[in-house]
Parts: sequence; structure tokens; C-alpha cells
Amino acid sequence: QLMMSFDRFTGELESIPGIISVSGKTQSFGKHYGADIRLPEWDNDTKIVAYGHCVQDGFFDVMGIDLIEGLSFRDLPGRDSSKVIIDLYTADLLGLKDPVGSRIKDDYIDCEVIGVVENANLMPLSLDKRPVIYNQIKKYSSELVIKYQGSFYDISGRVEGILKEYDADYILDYQALGDRFSEYYDNERNNLKLISWLTVIAVFLCLSGVYSIVSYRIQTERKNISIKKIMGASLTDLNLLFSKELLILITASALVAFPIALLLIYQWLNNYISRISIGPIPFIISFVVISGLTLFLVLFKNSTIARINPVDSLRQE
Repeated sequence: QLMMSFDRFTGELESIPGIISVSGKTQSFGKHYGADIRLPEWDNDTKIVAYGHCVQDGFFDVMGIDLIEGLSFRDLPGRDSSKVIIDLYTADLLGLKDPVGSRIKDDYIDCEVIGVVENANLMPLSLDKRPVIYNQIKKYSSELVIKYQGSFYDISGRVEGILKEYDADYILDYQALGDRFSEYYDNERNNLKLISWLTVIAVFLCLSGVYSIVSYRIQTERKNISIKKIMGASLTDLNLLFSKELLILITASALVAFPIALLLIYQWLNNYISRISIGPIPFIISFVVISGLTLFLVLFKNSTIARINPVDSLRQE
């Protein structure tokens, strides 16, 4: 009953202070109906799978999706399921230079394109990039979309009161659109936490290994270090001796690890239709940080060399 009364209560909702506009959508956000679209001149076996969205008249205004050319559903005198709106990506994919007024087939329904809107991600970015077609809802919506300013907690009571006038058993269940889209990426956030902890553990193990190597080298090279000090070698010379070997190992490891890491990152990013590009900066920063921490440990451990009496060390040897 409530869904069938959309036109009647929309005006009442928009009269509530703080509410800018109200619209609706048949499918829940993140869902769509499967549409097979094609141009009339194509044969019946040639088609493109598209994301179909059934929306109310003011949907684009509420969502902030700009109309590039043509008409919006608000501009129509009534509801007409044969009138559709597509996005720029769909127009380019179909090769429509002047899309407004063009005819396309939505399954076996002959439709007229009345407008073109900007590309908008209404589906999770992990899904394939597909054309998008918007249809006008005839009678009902399964979800309301409310654009407001201020805090929705302050106006939720009045919204629920109006909706209960049409359905006494209605219980207001709402969620911020940003939170809804954020739920699509819970796995990514969990993976980020896991990778962060694994990174901390890996760095700790790496530095522990460096500390152990330096300690072992100092112990085994105690005699040579004492001779070098007697011959006039400074602490800086000894630091360079140990640091050079470790930096060679770090550089060799980076040359092996970075290409593998880059390949894995690109394979992961290919799961998303909208993604960043990976440049050399993250790898350079990681190399500098690991090298800096390694040099710090070398300097810290080698500071004990300055307190060693080379004569006593050689006598023990």
C-alpha cells in the first residue's frame, strides 16, 4: 500500500523543513535488472548486457547526476515506459553521435532515448563496467531516496509519521547512502587491516634479521675490527663497511620483490572498473624507509665498537 502511494506522499515529505527533494528506485541500491540492449538495425542475436535501473522522476536531482543533453523524466507530461535515459558511456559504446531521439531495443521493447546523463557508479566498482539504461517507474518504488540538509535524525520522526498515515504498520528503516555504498567494500577494509598487520610483522622480522646479522658480523670480525681501529679506521669507516653489504642485500631484494608486488597489485586492481594508477613513488618510499631503518640499526649497534679497546680485544683473540 505504501509503495503504491508514492506520488501522494512525496509532496508531503518534500514539505518537511530540511528535505530538499525525494525520489525512488525499484531495485535496492547496488542491485539492477538485467537489460539486453541493441540498436534496431542489429540482428536479434547481437546485444549488449546492460545495468537497468527503474527510477522515479526526480532521481537524477536527488543523486546529483547531471543531465548532459535532452530531457529528464521530470520533463515528461506522464509516465511512459518506452522513454529511456542512458549515460555517456552507453552512448559512446553504441556509437550514437546524436543519442537524443535515437531508438534502442531494451530486450524486445522499442525505446526512445530522451536524454543523456553523466556516468555514475551506482553499482560496486568490483563489478564489470557495463552500459546503463534508466527507465521510468510506472507505479511504485521499493526504496525512497531523500536528499536533505542538516541532520536526518531531526526530521526522521516527521518522515515516519507521514509514512505511517499510509501504512500504520510501517517502521522507518533508513541508512545514509554513503554507508550503503561503504558496505560493498567491507572485504577490502578487512584485507587492508590484515595487510597492515602483516606489513608491521614483516618489517619487524626484517629489522630483527638485520640486527642479528650486524651483531654476528661484529662478533666474528672482532679481531679485524680491532686491527682496523689500530690502523686508524674511524667509526664512520666501520659503519660504511657494514652498511654497504646490507644495502647491497636490500637492493637485490627490492629488485626481486618490487616487480612481483607490482604484478600482484595490478591483478588486484583489475577487479575494479575505476582504479588508481601505481607509479614508482610508493616503491621508492618503501625502499628509503627500510634502508633508513637498516642504517639506524647499523649505527646503533656499531656504537658499541667505539667502546671496545682494540688492544684488549686482540689480547683475548
